[in-house]
Parts: sequence; structure tokens; C-alpha cells
Amino acid sequence: MEENNDPSNDQSHATAETSGASSAGEGGLHRCYNCGTTKFYSTGRLRALFPFCPLCRIELNKLPPHNVHYVPDPVSPPMHAPRCGPGHSLFGQKDKLVLRALAACLGDNDDVEMAVDVTEKLNQLIASQPKPSSIYLKTGFDSSVLFADEQQRVKLLKSLASGEKERKVAVLKIRFELRETDSSPYKGSFRRYATKHKVSLDDWRLLGPAVYVKPPPEPLLRALPTSFLGHVNDRNMQYPVYEYIQTLIDLLDCDGDVLHRMSDGTTRDGSFLKLDPTMDLDQSVGDPHKGAEKLLRLDLDLQGFRKSYCGRICRPLLPWHPTPHLPPPPDLL
Repeated sequence: MEENNDPSNDQSHATAETSGASSAGEGGLHRCYNCGTTKFYSTGRLRALFPFCPLCRIELNKLPPHNVHYVPDPVSPPMHAPRCGPGHSLFGQKDKLVLRALAACLGDNDDVEMAVDVTEKLNQLIASQPKPSSIYLKTGFDSSVLFADEQQRVKLLKSLASGEKERKVAVLKIRFELRETDSSPYKGSFRRYATKHKVSLDDWRLLGPAVYVKPPPEPLLRALPTSFLGHVNDRNMQYPVYEYIQTLIDLLDCDGDVLHRMSDGTTRDGSFLKLDPTMDLDQSVGDPHKGAEKLLRLDLDLQGFRKSYCGRICRPLLPWHPTPHLPPPPDLL
């Protein structure tokens, strides 16, 4: 957390730090400290799914703590470093894992005011599964069962229709956690994943990809929370990617009953990571530094052996506003 050198705000900052933990599960009106954009979070869990300012794209929980401007991530922190290593593989103890949704919403991909919190309904659906450590929702799944009531569904449709662009699909955003039960000697978070899925607004059917979460066959490789995508030196222009990278390591990619394999015929099993050069991380993670070259840093742990990888991602210059149409130059005689 960065320090603020303005002494006039020391008291308010201290108040925010002490009250942040108690109000982590609450929503409310929040204003970006950088550009002044104000958004209303109906529940505290939506802060974990929309942590970035929709205008300046700064991650709000990296700003100096303030009663209004500071937006902490309300979900529990990931597991600590001592919980990794050769003694924590869980090869024969996958029955001691339980799955839960830390936060889930259905609606717009960027605007928190056009999304509804569906975490509780999704957790009820997970609890009804045969195995407490997995969930499989095929393509075509009726996502309308995730709404609390009919009024919530109608309200979401009206808010999506009031936007500037015409929408035919909504986005289901979920942050999962595989957690060890009390019978495990670790009793903590084992893996965390972040997924996005398209949903049709006509019949609320899941368009894809399918929601398929279960413990990996070989849980060897783990992405560390220090992994990021963004500017090399500016912390405000860096987005965390470890939950998305862990998804690419562990979770199988399937569409209905068809399992998608990689070009070499392999499938994800938790022991390796393969990144396609054509992969568009902007769609899953976001673009923290529009129009500029970004750094992808991956800090990985393989049963106690750690290594960092860095790669540069280039994107064409994307202007904030459309380029104006200039009149043609006059004919020179």
C-alpha cells in the first residue's frame, strides 16, 4: 500500500485502515482518487470483481487509503508462501478440498452499476453438486437460476438496455477458491481461479466457455500473487494475473462434452503452463496501460522451486477518442 505524504489526511487514512476490515463486505458509493469517476457498488463482493476504475483503469485498492476513494479487495487474501513446497502436493488428499465462489456477478464486463451479485446462488449450486470440490456447468446452462428473484433479472435487463451500446450477451464473472477443510493440516486456500463466461440475453443460456472447475490431476505448478501485467515501473499501471494464470495451468477447457486439447495433444493437468502467442490477455485481465507496450511477469512455484519469467506484450496504439476527419489538403499547382 502506498503512503500519502499529505499530513492533512493522516486522520482520515487511519480511520479507513481500521474500518476497512469491518466494512469489507459492504457496498456503497466510491470515487476514483485519480480521475474522480464515481460508481455505486451494490454489494462488497462486487469490489472484488470490478477493482479498476472504468475510466483511468487504475486499480482502486492501490490508491492511498481514504474513506471514499480507497476500495479494498474484500475477498480473503491468497495463501501464504510457507504453504507451498514438496510437502503440500495433496496428490492423495483431494477429498479434503472444498470449492466455493469468492465473488460472482452477471451483467456488464466493465460497469459495476450494470451487474448483479450472484455469489450466494452460485455457492448453493456448488453445494448441491455430488462432489464438494468441483462444479460443471455445460454450454447451454440456464443461468437465470442464479438470480435471487424475478425482480433482480428485470432490473438487470433494464440497466443493460439503458447503456450506449446494444448488447446481445452478458458476462458471468467468477472468482473461485479451492480451500482445504478442517481435517487438512494446512486449513487454508489451496488454489484460486478467475473465469469469464458469455451468457445470452435472449434466454440466459451459457454461450461459453463451460464452467468446469475441479482439483487438477497433478497440482504441482502454482502462480504467485506477485505476477502482473502492465507498466514496468508504475505500480498503478499493473494488474494482478495470478488467478487467471492459475486457471490456464489447472482447469480443463471444454465446450459441452468436447474437451479442447492443445496443438500438441496435451490437456491442462496442473503441472505445466503453455501460453499461446495469440492469446488476448486484454479480454481476461484488462489493459492497464492503453496504447503502450506492457510487461507480463510470471512468478511461478514448482514444489518449492521458484522462477520468474518476463515477456513483453505489444498492442497497437488505441486512442482514447476517435481520430477526427480532417479535410483533404488543397491541390498544389
